[in-house]
Amino acid sequence: MPLPMPETSSTPAGASHLRRPFAGLAIGCLLLGAVEAWLHSDDFLHRFRAVFAAGRAMDKILTVTDHPPELLVLGNSRVDNGIEPGVMEETLTLDTFNLGVPGADACNLAGIVQRLDKAGVWGGKGVRQALFGLDEGLFQRTSGLGYAVYFDDRSTLLAQGRIREWIGSWVLLYGYNDSLRTLQEPEKFLRFLRAFSGKVESWGGSARETGGFRAADEVANQASDGIGSQTPTSAPPPPDKAKVACLAASLDLLQQRGVQIFAFPTPALDRPSLLSRHAPGWSKNHEAVRDLLSARSIALVDPDFSHLRVARNFANPGHLNRLGAGRYSRLLAETMDRTLRLAEHDQQSTEP
Repeated sequence: MPLPMPETSSTPAGASHLRRPFAGLAIGCLLLGAVEAWLHSDDFLHRFRAVFAAGRAMDKILTVTDHPPELLVLGNSRVDNGIEPGVMEETLTLDTFNLGVPGADACNLAGIVQRLDKAGVWGGKGVRQALFGLDEGLFQRTSGLGYAVYFDDRSTLLAQGRIREWIGSWVLLYGYNDSLRTLQEPEKFLRFLRAFSGKVESWGGSARETGGFRAADEVANQASDGIGSQTPTSAPPPPDKAKVACLAASLDLLQQRGVQIFAFPTPALDRPSLLSRHAPGWSKNHEAVRDLLSARSIALVDPDFSHLRVARNFANPGHLNRLGAGRYSRLLAETMDRTLRLAEHDQQSTEP
C-alpha cells in the first residue's frame, strides 16, 4: 500500500499577499489620516513655529490663552514689529501683549478673536482692553501664509465665496499645501527636522518671553513673513468690503464681552498714517473705516509722530526697527493714557 503523500499548497510561495489586495491602500489611508489629524491639532503649528508663519501666530494665541493680559494689541506686521509691550506697560501700568500677525488681514484677525472668545479670554478677569493697529494691509485680501485655513471663521469663508479656503480648512493637506511645499527650501527643511527632536523658537524668540514683540532689525528674512509685501508706494486702493465687515464683527464681539476698544493708525516712513488726523484726506477711501469706529464710539489714539518719521527709526519704509518701536510705543502709550484719563473724567462727570 503506497504511503500517503504530504499535502502541499497549490498557492505559489509569496502570493499570500494577493488575499489582501487593499492592505497597502488601507495602511496608506491610515497614515494620511493620522497626518491630517495632526495638522488639525494646535501641537503641529506650535511645534513648528520656527518653520511656518501660522506656527508663530499659534505661539502667540496659546500664550494669550494661557495667560490673558490686561491689554492686547492686535494687527499685522506693523504691530508685530512696532509695539513693544514693556514700554507700553511702563506708562499704562497694564500687563500688555503684542498679538501682531505678519501678513494678516482683518478676517484672519476676526477668526483669532473668535478663537480667543471660545477660550474665555475676553472680559472678566481676562483681557479688558484691546488696541487695534489699522493700516491698508488689513483691508486687502492677502496671499495667505496659511492663515485663512487655520484661523478664519468657516461660515465667513462660505459667505465670501471662498470655497477653496473653506474646503482647505477641513482638509488641511489640501488647504495648507502651499506652506508645506516651502519645506523644499533646504534651510526651512532643516529647521523642520530640528523641531521634531527639540524646542526651536521662531525668529525673535518665544512669545512668552518677548510679549509677542519682534524687532524688525532682528529678523533674518522679513519677506518670508509677509513684511515687505505691505509697504505701499502710493495711496492705497479702496478697502475690501468683506475685510471691513470682518473688523466690524471683531469689534462688535469684543464690545459684547465688555472689552474697552481703542484703535491707532500704524506709522510708516514713506507715507502718512492711515486715518490720521495729522494727514487729513490722504486716504479718503478709508473714511468708511473711520465711520465704523465712530459708530461704535471707539477712540482713535492718534499721536503726532512726525518727529519720528526719520530713517534711523525704521527697518524699512513700512516697519519700525527696535529703536523706533520703543520711541513710538512710548508716544502711543502716553497718548492712550491721556485718552483713558479723559474717558474716566467724562464718565465721572455724567454720573449722578
